[in-house]
Amino acid sequence: MKDTTQFARIRSYITNAVKNERIGHAYLLSCDNLQEAENFCKFFIKTILCKNLTSNNGPCNKCQKCTQIEKNTYPYKLELKPKSKSRSIVVKSIIEMENFFHRRIPEGYIRVGIIHEADRMNEETQNKFLKTLEEPAPRSIIFLITREIKQLLPTIISRTQTIPLRENKYNYDFEESELLFDILASVIPYSGAKIGLLATKKINKIFKTLRDKAKKLVNDSNDTDKIYWEKEAKSDKKLAKLLSEEESALTESIYLKLRTQVLSAIHCWYSQLLLLASGIKIDDLPNPEIFHSRKKDWINNLKINDAEYSLALADRLFTNLVSYNVRDDIEINDFMLQLTKKSH
Repeated sequence: MKDTTQFARIRSYITNAVKNERIGHAYLLSCDNLQEAENFCKFFIKTILCKNLTSNNGPCNKCQKCTQIEKNTYPYKLELKPKSKSRSIVVKSIIEMENFFHRRIPEGYIRVGIIHEADRMNEETQNKFLKTLEEPAPRSIIFLITREIKQLLPTIISRTQTIPLRENKYNYDFEESELLFDILASVIPYSGAKIGLLATKKINKIFKTLRDKAKKLVNDSNDTDKIYWEKEAKSDKKLAKLLSEEESALTESIYLKLRTQVLSAIHCWYSQLLLLASGIKIDDLPNPEIFHSRKKDWINNLKINDAEYSLALADRLFTNLVSYNVRDDIEINDFMLQLTKKSH
């Protein structure tokens, strides 16, 4: 496998995961080059199966299993790709994968499932696939490859380990980002409820700022139709009520969009902490800039199991706030208290 920037960045993550027997059952590969994501899958699978690892813990690329993976002749692999004119992945294909994961395999082998362009699953198909994620078969691994991660359900994202393979990274440069990352850098695992509650207060203040910003955007609109109907509503109570409801709905929509940026940034912080704990250097991270001015000892010395725990909490926070009708302040409070409690 060619060592592109993406692969060089995460090579140590893969080899350390295999060496320490900390291999997840499902990985979500967020990429902008589908072929390179497929090459990544090959490298990962070969590293797991190869019994003649090199001095740097990479696959030998010479043994039978390495050759089978490279030539796409490995007998215990199932790949799903979009089909038909609609270029979709249908429920029938997911059922086929479920059955595949329960077939017998010889010792020394694993079942491998790869879903190419996973964003081509519609909501029904994704919900069906959740059962496979929630009840993983032993000696099995699943890779989801996508260029459109936002098309996947938050519940799928939260049940997989996301690996960023993008060269064209997402920039967290919204107005509140610097304050947010400063807050997260101050939250040390095991540091106690006092730290957690202080961080909760600060993040909830950011959410309030976002809601005020959404209201201002709606109120400051100079749309001609809006001005006209507001004049009409002065003498029509029913119309005034309708306009008020529409304005509230628009404000909420803008707020949720702004809030998702913040939640995505929180998730990014903890997913990259896991990469750091796995041995990847700061400058090799997808978004190293969020750590450059925040080089704290606890970040550099974070243990991998603590990083995994933190990311799992961030996954749950993202899922609960994006998918369910729950209160921001309660979820943030629970997230921070779980993150900072003295023992996990």
